[in-house]
Amino acid sequence: MNWATITIAYNEEDKIYQALQNRMDAGYDTNLVMLSDKPFYGKDYPADDTEDIAIDMGADVIKGIWSQDDPMLNCGLATLKSFDWVLFLAPDEFLTIKDHKKLRRFVEQDGNFPAYAIPTMNTYFKEPKWRIEPREDYQPIIVINPKESKFRDIRSVTTDFGWLPEDIILHHYSWVRTDEQVKRKLENFSHAMQVDPNWYDKVWKTWTPETKNFHPMIPSQYRSVVNDPPPEMFL
Repeated sequence: MNWATITIAYNEEDKIYQALQNRMDAGYDTNLVMLSDKPFYGKDYPADDTEDIAIDMGADVIKGIWSQDDPMLNCGLATLKSFDWVLFLAPDEFLTIKDHKKLRRFVEQDGNFPAYAIPTMNTYFKEPKWRIEPREDYQPIIVINPKESKFRDIRSVTTDFGWLPEDIILHHYSWVRTDEQVKRKLENFSHAMQVDPNWYDKVWKTWTPETKNFHPMIPSQYRSVVNDPPPEMFL
């Protein structure tokens, strides 16, 4: 079976190299970057080197303007219709090479659903060693058959879906960022309108590993952290 990956991005020059290298090391047949010219919300910043880095690495790049993640992703899926399966990871999401291979092997042997969600996600906060505990209640769709399903509402799909094995771990670095990067994320990302406007000053800037209930939209989603570093390749 042939596999492609989609990575969606807006000014991700600090993350796109490691993200694409992770996919390329895992041996996918092609890697597509959907690059937005404008953010979903907020201030429009000058373009950075995301496109040049992706092209230099051998990835395909499609540029455009989209209102949300799902139309952006579905545009990519339409381009990848000739592939059996597509893996979607954000620039701050990684799998170990072992888990990439395990994922593909499972989907190819199972094949009973047009899409698959991942049940185990390690979300890191501030520094890679701090993992959200308990894990947030979020199991995103990351594998999809482009001939049979589409994305809707960011990380869900229009069809039924199955589950990947629990021992495949998605390593999520959404909040391992500098202060300036977090400011931009809060302003630009798809959940921007749901974020407490005081969260950056009252929570992010004052956060310590002892802080409790600190998710920017639903505080109880991030109850606490534990010291649980990811594999060394992601540090």
